[in-house]
Amino acid sequence: MARVVKLSISNLKRLIAEEKAKLGAIKDVEKTKAKEVEADGFADTLEKDVDHAKALKVREAKLRRALKLVREQRVKLSRKSRSKRKK
Repeated sequence: MARVVKLSISNLKRLIAEEKAKLGAIKDVEKTKAKEVEADGFADTLEKDVDHAKALKVREAKLRRALKLVREQRVKLSRKSRSKRKK
């Protein structure tokens, strides 16, 4: 287990300075050049994701129906075994 160290002001300042150094020089957002891309290339990917989600919903519905049948049969079997034990 890690040792618990009380966070003092000096420790906090040192931690912030370390994290700031890790980030490096942050560029101004307005000066940064962004690469422009067309959205049509990404539309197919989104469409595939939506289709996959719909297919998963259909499969889930089938599995839920099968689970419902299994549960019903289990209840029937447990009732039969209880009635046999009582006799």
